[in-house]
Amino acid sequence: MPRSLRQDCNELLPAARCPLPAGIGGGEENRRKVDPYKVMFFDSTFYLIGHCHLRKEVRMFVLDRIKMMNITDETFEVPSDFDLETYMQSPFKVIHDKPVKVK
Repeated sequence: MPRSLRQDCNELLPAARCPLPAGIGGGEENRRKVDPYKVMFFDSTFYLIGHCHLRKEVRMFVLDRIKMMNITDETFEVPSDFDLETYMQSPFKVIHDKPVKVK
């Protein structure tokens, strides 16, 4: 059975926390620890989905914007209730925020 790129990428993910200096917003660089859950490919872009310790929530990072990643000795387990399909159920697929009512 042929393997998918998603399978290959996700098998490479360490079960270890990764400090990431990620460029955010106006090019500002922030260091953060991320527990990497999944890598996905959508609309010609690779994304890393994982728990961000800085924001204390699951976040999505564009892999092209990650300048460096280190693997630590700290380990983690992906929560049993995390489901990528549920996480990705937003109108714009990559925007995860609370809905805002517009008049």
